[in-house]
Amino acid sequence: MASMLLLQEDMQPVDVTRYNISLTYSNNITTRGEIRLYMFDIKFAEYGKYFIQMSYPDRQTSSLYFNIKGPPPCPENMTAAVLDSDMVQLAWSLEDKPSSELKFAIYRVEKGDSVYLATLSASRDGWYSFNVSDLQVNTMHQFYLIVSSDHGSSTCSRTNVTLSGMYYTS
Repeated sequence: MASMLLLQEDMQPVDVTRYNISLTYSNNITTRGEIRLYMFDIKFAEYGKYFIQMSYPDRQTSSLYFNIKGPPPCPENMTAAVLDSDMVQLAWSLEDKPSSELKFAIYRVEKGDSVYLATLSASRDGWYSFNVSDLQVNTMHQFYLIVSSDHGSSTCSRTNVTLSGMYYTS
């Protein structure tokens, strides 16, 4: 029977409490079988290349390489700045270099319903902004993003802004 170890691309072993791995042989003569790997609580920073290193009693080794991908993370720094008495600018950035496949759908919450405003594609520098106009004064406005890629989507937390003349709170 082979022993197996899960390693990151940089050869660092993954904490054994973070995964469960098993090998089931379907044919002991040709050593064909099925590997089942379960990973727990994967975070965006852990996406990337991994490999399973298998060691056999006769000192032979085999490796299986694979990528872990998932939905993109939400920006944690979205702000709403007042530009005029009825207009705000939503702005955010990404820590990591944006993938060309990223899309940001912008929504406003209005009377409990989500109203789609626009979709922005990935920018080269990772900085984004969008102006929202025709907003009512003395009303709290809520905005949020849905970030999507080929690997899924993430609904981000809401940003609130209240316009009162030229003053606001967020």
